[in-house]
Amino acid sequence: MDGRIAPLVYVDRNLTSLQEHLLTHVPLALLQFYPMPIETIDLSAAAQGYAELLRRVGGSPPVFDLVHLGLGPDRHTAPLVPGDPVLDVRDMDVAITGIYQHHRRIALTYPLINRSHHIAQLPSVYFSGVMI
Repeated sequence: MDGRIAPLVYVDRNLTSLQEHLLTHVPLALLQFYPMPIETIDLSAAAQGYAELLRRVGGSPPVFDLVHLGLGPDRHTAPLVPGDPVLDVRDMDVAITGIYQHHRRIALTYPLINRSHHIAQLPSVYFSGVMI
């Protein structure tokens, strides 16, 4: 996942770094790659559509073997930052955050993260949060 609402080639976009540092070095089929649909104007519809995709891929409710969460420079994980209302979401697996560092984000919520079998966490400087 790369939930930062920013242009596709934006230098600070996690997906840009992930593609450069990881995806070009591993034999991953594009059918195994599910970036968040952040290009749409209707963020609520995008989040709902991504949640539906996760159910198709991971079951209902979705359960994943591995979820990678980035670690931001201020030590927030995923796009879950202190004080954001998305932290209190318990009835959805995907939600929209408030503005943080000039961007809103589509985020996996705690319920989905907590159902995952394993969680990997690396600093965002390497790559961050694209579900594969």
